Amino acid sequence: MTAFSRMSPLQALVARAAGIVARASVLGVFTLAFAAPAAHASPADVAELMNQMRANPSRCPGPSGLKQFVRTPELDRAAAMVANGATLKETARATGHEAVTLQGIHVTGSADQRAMETLLANGYCPFIVDPQLVEIGVHQQGTTTAVVLASAYAPAAGIAPSAIGARILALANQARAQGRHCGNTFFPAAGPLRWNDTLARAAAGHSQDMATNNYFNHNSPSGTSPGMRVERVGYDYRATAENIAAGQMTPEAAMAAWISSPGHCVNLMNAEYTEMGAALASNRASSLGAYWTQVFGTPMPATRSAKARKGRSDRA
Repeated sequence: MTAFSRMSPLQALVARAAGIVARASVLGVFTLAFAAPAAHASPADVAELMNQMRANPSRCPGPSGLKQFVRTPELDRAAAMVANGATLKETARATGHEAVTLQGIHVTGSADQRAMETLLANGYCPFIVDPQLVEIGVHQQGTTTAVVLASAYAPAAGIAPSAIGARILALANQARAQGRHCGNTFFPAAGPLRWNDTLARAAAGHSQDMATNNYFNHNSPSGTSPGMRVERVGYDYRATAENIAAGQMTPEAAMAAWISSPGHCVNLMNAEYTEMGAALASNRASSLGAYWTQVFGTPMPATRSAKARKGRSDRA
């Protein structure tokens, strides 16, 4: 029995939206005219001004202790593209920022430092104090100033590679510990999953293949399916299923995407599965950046013959 219920690339981008999505359009254009000249704000001044506003809640209300924006040549280039009419989607592709969040600010009419602060405070404080945004690029052409802010590319930051699987297992068992609706179907709480190194190898292979070859699908370009990959690593199963997600920077975000997707949620809550392996692979040059795979399994009892295995199921 084969029942495919995978997350499409579009759904992956929607799932990313809560945590990491590149905005594909410039978010605001202001046109100003001033009767008298005032202090001109250079690109370095604009970056410094935004850092001062970020650090001072009285100028831009927000959480305290935010890291300062770091100006980068790549984002300066992105800002130059925005100043010349490119969309953020186009700049993300051209500058290697497809896998991160981008926000754009485009001000036309003045490079006056006082006016710039007023405009930024009135319209862009939510971006300036967003803790996810940590890098900045600035470009000026005459009286036009373009600013591009970006989140850091840091899949599973602060988590040792060897601990990523354990974190996903803990989150999966936490989710299974309470009943929940997957779409319109209610699933009661299910027993905890055991970690399985063989399933983890299947998960790692598929995540790496997606990251390397820049695709997002249960079936690889070479034609392998979830069941085939599980067999190739030597896992003798009665039933198996696979969840994939892409673009999320944390295990928590990947798990939240799976829980919110009915098909993935069904796999997660299926009490038939007793074992699990999971992995993350990343590639900043790819379109989605981070690729997560979770593989479930129910092992074939040792006493079952090869002939009896023909009834096993493969779900994706």
